[in-house]
Amino acid sequence: MLSRRHATLALIVFVGLALIGSAAGQTPKGVGAKGVRVLFVGNSYTYFNDLPWVVSELGRCAKPPIKIHAERSVRPGATLERHWKDGAAKKAITSAKWDWVVLQEQSQRPIGDRPLMESSAKQFHEVIAKRKARTLFFMTWAREHKPDMQKGLTKSYTEIAAKLGAEVAPVGIAWQTVRKQRPKLKLHTNDRSHPNPTGTYLSALVFFAKLTGTNPVGLPARLEKDGKAVIALSKKDAAWLQGVARDVVRGRRK
Repeated sequence: MLSRRHATLALIVFVGLALIGSAAGQTPKGVGAKGVRVLFVGNSYTYFNDLPWVVSELGRCAKPPIKIHAERSVRPGATLERHWKDGAAKKAITSAKWDWVVLQEQSQRPIGDRPLMESSAKQFHEVIAKRKARTLFFMTWAREHKPDMQKGLTKSYTEIAAKLGAEVAPVGIAWQTVRKQRPKLKLHTNDRSHPNPTGTYLSALVFFAKLTGTNPVGLPARLEKDGKAVIALSKKDAAWLQGVARDVVRGRRK
């Protein structure tokens, strides 16, 4: 027969294993049983390499899988002001149930015309709040040849979000971190503005971590769509980018 001490230890181990087994199959805290529903409102920074799809696919590949239903309302070069006047984005927000609505401003407006950005963002935020969804600003990145842009971008997105009671996906800060620590790891296309697949992957990691509250470390380095690679990084580079995204979302890197 087991001694009382051995029996107690056995019970502790059994309960611990049961809890671990249970947690392994649980939906992450903050994610509903039906997953996360998110609408992206933006322009080419959002639709290059199909960022919403990449975010959704990362959720599918997570362990356990997280259902991220991502849709988009996008127009080339569009500002939030243009989206508001066009009406399509507002219709997309009000015609379905969303957990989050992501707002991405045109790449230079946060610096060149912050008051107009704030006015348009406020209009969208009020509609989003009425729909019981949460506003998430997509903090964009500096041009490759103008790294000092990031200071103004970060300031505008952070302060406007705080003023409205919204949140920020610190994508631009993640890009800034990579460019400082590993400048040879390119994130931009040859136009020095738009994201290449590596840049989109990093952006998606930040959104994955922010939307799900889940650590992105361990996600796949390669994603395929219709038999073709959309994302194809080395495991080493992918793991490093995952660590950057995790730390930036947690506020550990700037």
